[in-house]
Amino acid sequence: MHSLRVLCALTALLSLVGCRLLDASGRQAGLGREGPPNILLIVADDLGVNDLSLNPLRGERGTSLPPVATPHIDSIGEQGLIFTRAYAAHATCAPSRVGLLTGREPQRFGLEFNPGSDAFASVLGKRSYSGIPGLFFEDRLGRSSQEAAGLPTSEVTLGELARAHGYRTGQFGKWHLGVEERYLPGNQGFDRWTAFLAGFPFYLPKDDPRAVNAPLPIDAEFWMFPNAPPLRNGVPVEADRLRTDLYADEAIEFIRSEDDDRPFFAYLAFLAPHNPLQALKSDYDAIVGVEDHETRVYYAMIRALDRAIGRVLDALRESGQMENTVIVFTSDNGGADYTEIWTHNQPLRGFKASFWEGGIRVPLFIRWDGAIAARGQMIETPVSLLDLFPTFDRLMGPASVTTAGPLDGRALLTEEGGLLPRFGHEELFWRAGEAVAYLGPQWKLIATPRPEPGRVWLYSVGEGPAEDHNLAKARPDIVESLLDRVRDHFDPMPPPRNVPAFEMPVRAEPPVPGDFERLDELDYMYWPG
Repeated sequence: MHSLRVLCALTALLSLVGCRLLDASGRQAGLGREGPPNILLIVADDLGVNDLSLNPLRGERGTSLPPVATPHIDSIGEQGLIFTRAYAAHATCAPSRVGLLTGREPQRFGLEFNPGSDAFASVLGKRSYSGIPGLFFEDRLGRSSQEAAGLPTSEVTLGELARAHGYRTGQFGKWHLGVEERYLPGNQGFDRWTAFLAGFPFYLPKDDPRAVNAPLPIDAEFWMFPNAPPLRNGVPVEADRLRTDLYADEAIEFIRSEDDDRPFFAYLAFLAPHNPLQALKSDYDAIVGVEDHETRVYYAMIRALDRAIGRVLDALRESGQMENTVIVFTSDNGGADYTEIWTHNQPLRGFKASFWEGGIRVPLFIRWDGAIAARGQMIETPVSLLDLFPTFDRLMGPASVTTAGPLDGRALLTEEGGLLPRFGHEELFWRAGEAVAYLGPQWKLIATPRPEPGRVWLYSVGEGPAEDHNLAKARPDIVESLLDRVRDHFDPMPPPRNVPAFEMPVRAEPPVPGDFERLDELDYMYWPG
């Protein structure tokens, strides 16, 4: 056995092709830790910690169960590790995903905003949000586009990392990291891919008899456009399935492939439950006790997401690969306020596109049946989705991979599936234009120039995640010290490559009647794009 391990290590070093034990059918055998594990990274879109029936924070501040159970997603945490203080690299889709895929803060290569268009900015910047006006900046027109806001090819993605380690690689679902040829998944490390490249397409045709639709005010104009097909390795796919099911099917086919003995890395990036709100009638009918139509459609989408993930897990079991597959489940950021489902992120304050905990704290479950012995263990150390890159690099075995610059993540696990003696972060930083945030062992800081003349929030980490006691006025010394710390961190980084021409207000708390008449008293911030 010792000789076999040595042979695998030498093979990986010389040819960058993983060595695996195979059973009689040619599939990877049971525990199979003689070779590197498969890695399945599942990312939901705009999913709050309280959208799952497994919420390690439930019980605080009156948190209630969601109206739909998520047993398949829950099983990833229940059979593995549950990180209760996991943070996204950013609070919106594209910059969060580039951080996830590179292990580097998106500000390091100027990608800290979602791509957009001037027409999009003109519509959303001139709209009111629960009584708070949006902001439109005409002088910024022409500074944000889908074409300019791609993941630079100089960066090393998880796909390229896995390929260097001898893995076969697949990407399925949301990309949102550039629409030009050079930015496509096939040119960023993925052998096989089925994706939509930008925006948020329909899950089914709008007039499909199987669909139940719930247009939101924020995407009203979007419903006038035709549905665009996803692409499979650059070729349009005519799919008659709910897109949540389509991407699961594509991942399952990739997982079950028997014509390639290499371990696999699969990046399964669901759109759900991001708007547009669209569900199968069968899922909608299964949601009971919910009278509000939009809320019912939303949770029907989560039901479909959980069901799809269950089918992927079944495929791993049936192909004999469950024991030697590392399964990671997370979300790109917190739940959005524009769904007007205010329970997404309970007990956390804030929503997507804000630096309160509800915007940046996300579910993170890691399961590895053949290695992780502690099932359902809750880890309270602050970690970041930036940590997945160095973690996967460590698990994939020896290879020589040079990234475009220093990694901001830190590996979480040993090669045997145990927690490293030193993991997690003493400090974490975020920036969206002029809005910044800092998290340290004692303090959490948020600062933003808008609403004018600017707002600052300072919270004691020791008081828990509620963020309902702003200490900024009481401790100006701490505020100034942390602002200096943030400036020192971001000053060496380049300016953003794209700057949206609109900003949306995002609340820390749900609205109550008449609160738009006392905006000076409300906790809210403006978010670019």
